[in-house]
Amino acid sequence: MMPLDLPRNAILGTRNLVCSLRRKGLDCVVLSIRGAYPEQPPQREPLPFPFSHLPLFPAEVSLTDMRAALEMIGGDRRVQTVVLRFDALHAGLPALYSLRRMLLDLRATGKRLVAWLPNADTWEYYLASACDDVILPPAGHLFALGLRAEPMFLKDMLALAGIEADFEAIAEYKVAPDTFRRTTMSEPHREMLDSMLGSLFDEIVTAIAEGRGLEAARVRELIDAMPLSAAEAVEAGLVDAVLYEDELAGRLESLPHEAAGRLESLPHEAAGRLESLPHEAAGRLESLPHEAAGGRLESLPHEAAGGRLESLPHEAAGGRLESLPHEAAGGRLESLPHEAAAGRLESLPHEAAGGRLESLPHEAAGRLESLPHTGLLTWREAARWLRTPIKWNTRQAIGVVSLEGLIVPGRSRRVPVPVPLPMVEAQAGAETVVQALRQAEADRHIAAVIFYVETPGGSALASDLLCREVRRLRERKPVVVLMGGQATSGGYYVAAPASRIVARPTTLTGSIGIWGGKVVLAGLYQRLKVGFEPVQRGAMAGLYAETAPFSDEERARIRRDLGENYARFKARVAEGRGMTEEQVEGLARGRVWTGAQARGIGLVDELGDFQTALALAKELAGLKPDQEYTVVQVGPPRHELLPPPFPQPGRSAGLSPFSLVGRRAGDEGSSPFSLIGRRAGDEGGWLLVLLDALQGLAHERVWALAPWTVQIRG
Repeated sequence: MMPLDLPRNAILGTRNLVCSLRRKGLDCVVLSIRGAYPEQPPQREPLPFPFSHLPLFPAEVSLTDMRAALEMIGGDRRVQTVVLRFDALHAGLPALYSLRRMLLDLRATGKRLVAWLPNADTWEYYLASACDDVILPPAGHLFALGLRAEPMFLKDMLALAGIEADFEAIAEYKVAPDTFRRTTMSEPHREMLDSMLGSLFDEIVTAIAEGRGLEAARVRELIDAMPLSAAEAVEAGLVDAVLYEDELAGRLESLPHEAAGRLESLPHEAAGRLESLPHEAAGRLESLPHEAAGGRLESLPHEAAGGRLESLPHEAAGGRLESLPHEAAGGRLESLPHEAAAGRLESLPHEAAGGRLESLPHEAAGRLESLPHTGLLTWREAARWLRTPIKWNTRQAIGVVSLEGLIVPGRSRRVPVPVPLPMVEAQAGAETVVQALRQAEADRHIAAVIFYVETPGGSALASDLLCREVRRLRERKPVVVLMGGQATSGGYYVAAPASRIVARPTTLTGSIGIWGGKVVLAGLYQRLKVGFEPVQRGAMAGLYAETAPFSDEERARIRRDLGENYARFKARVAEGRGMTEEQVEGLARGRVWTGAQARGIGLVDELGDFQTALALAKELAGLKPDQEYTVVQVGPPRHELLPPPFPQPGRSAGLSPFSLVGRRAGDEGSSPFSLIGRRAGDEGGWLLVLLDALQGLAHERVWALAPWTVQIRG
């Protein structure tokens, strides 16, 4: 418990007591389901003044925010039904998996869930099938058409401009460069995609079958018969009713309030995870009176001035670390589920600007507004009267370090506005992430680290430096990797040394392989009537010249370099996963696996989400499994940290991981950090983020990068 916890929670307890006086009008809460639902609220570089003070690009609701809102609802017995109103949902596959688990947990508390969708595609219906009732409007359709992957091939288009991609890759499944060097799909490429789609499709079919109480074979038949009108979907058993939104209240009034809903159709994982929802014990003040006889507010049974609230839960993971020393050192507390001190929740799932839980009106204690029994309340209206779980800060904390975006040398960057283009919105700079990992290592209050990885890979050198840092951190503290939607190639490279790896079934991971080369512009220059006359010293000075493809001797050098990097990649995986290099070779060769497949072959330890990673982190750190601990988002410190000594047999004492920088063939004295270093003091250059990334990768020459142009559509 921290010094400010007691007065803050005393105020929050009083607020919860006043909220509990309202006994009617909270039966049904409506939540809007929209947006992308990132794992954590993205931290963007601010826009220049005065745009930074305008709500031009409101904050997105994260999974952390949604988990907090559902925890409030699940812990309040006055709420009987939750209506999920789908609207412009474009979340990725892993986010939908996490949301679905949250909904199943909420159903397990006895709440009835109703999904109302104007239309439903495959992934929207995957999420909605976790609800008791699925409702479409009369003009709605069910478009659960299945899955489709569409690799893109640009060789012929580049040839029209006189551009040639001269790339080499290890091995046959490393198909990222095929986008530029082929016109059709190779057989290994097709085999890999077919296997991935099969795994993802099995996840969809299994979830829908369990949610709707159907046989898996019947679900496959219905998907093949798509699209279905609303009436046809009802007849097929995929939808429960056809109603306009204004007719929902009437249907809910006619439905009996079943305490357990349709628990017999819940997957076994939901019924067994009630301990992950500490609402009954930790979400309310047990000894505070919940009713006021005759409209009179009884006095509080505990005196805040006495220095303790006997009935408050002991420890929790929420709140704000206002006095921990690592706050100043760079370990910044993330926006966690409950903001008790200010009496507000900064994570409303439908308010784009992160709408907040407003303070109760002054007249609330004397005049409680009464609503009809079946009245529908929006989350903004209901949150004012829902009790907020009491949270206590702990001196031992779980740190979260994030790696999001293309792995590049130098500093991390995220543009201040969402940009739906690959490699543009976020770059995970090796310098920034390394410093954050060192900060987590140096902070004595952090008992374990959750390393969140969401990346298609990138620079092979930057990935190796990060891999080394994770390996070093693991010697001091447990490191649990939580994979996002994609942790492929360089993403798996940095994850391999962790103590444990957690992925969703729909995560794309693996892609243990290397590729590299150059783009030849000789044809383009010829068409533009541009000529070059080279003069050089050194037989390989023109190795990466863009005016000619590789010669036989140069190609042999490139393949040798790629082979060394591939061998190093496999060695890191073998060491981290406790395998032989021969075993790794059978799983590598550039092949991409889903999380479910990776779990079966030993590349991943557990399937789950953030809560799974949190439980593993506590277990490995020797913390109490049933106690909630403060979770802090760890960023780089204000001042650079050097790594403590890390002796390793057979390694020269004077050689550090950073001594490898600048030792690449063809690099004339520059390092991948030099380009970014020239912009070290440039805080307003976010418009050049893409140029920085591309130039950094061009200098790198060897990439651990997955095929980001592949789209899987549902």
